[in-house]
Amino acid sequence: MMNRYRFAILIAALLIGGSLFGAVWRFPFGRIGCAEISTSQVKILKEDKFAFPSQYTQPGYAVVVCRLDPGRTLSIYDFSLEDSLNTYPCVALRVGTGEFDASNWKIDKTEPDTWYSLLFRIDAPRIEKGRTIDLTLEYNYSTKDNAKLRIPFHFLGSDAFTNVAKITESGMLPPRQ
Repeated sequence: MMNRYRFAILIAALLIGGSLFGAVWRFPFGRIGCAEISTSQVKILKEDKFAFPSQYTQPGYAVVVCRLDPGRTLSIYDFSLEDSLNTYPCVALRVGTGEFDASNWKIDKTEPDTWYSLLFRIDAPRIEKGRTIDLTLEYNYSTKDNAKLRIPFHFLGSDAFTNVAKITESGMLPPRQ
């Protein structure tokens, strides 16, 4: 009887633990560990205010945090983000816990154990804080079906993005369905 009880507790812990730790999703360049939206102002070094003009009713930012496959490079021109009304270009990149830097539009040398962040200026969704909304990450240099990936973005409201140092190897996205 005691062994069945322990077994039931173990199974429950595994099921609950699996939903707490999240997942990473494959995409053409590697693995995505986190996707978030915030209406908080994001500091972008050397930003040209005229390079990516935006007239949104509720300005916000979306970030995709990923680890890249060996030998990959990353550019702000590689990906765009889409909702049902708009397509948003990537406006800045970040390496690890560094700052977003608009002058660093391409990363030529990447490390597989480093988190890289792609930042998009968007029209923020009208949903409650804590909810998710699906946006499409599109690889701009391919017309194949796998060039588009619908990703659930966690809406943080006015909270800042999660510090990438807190993203575990297992990621923060929900498991794929």
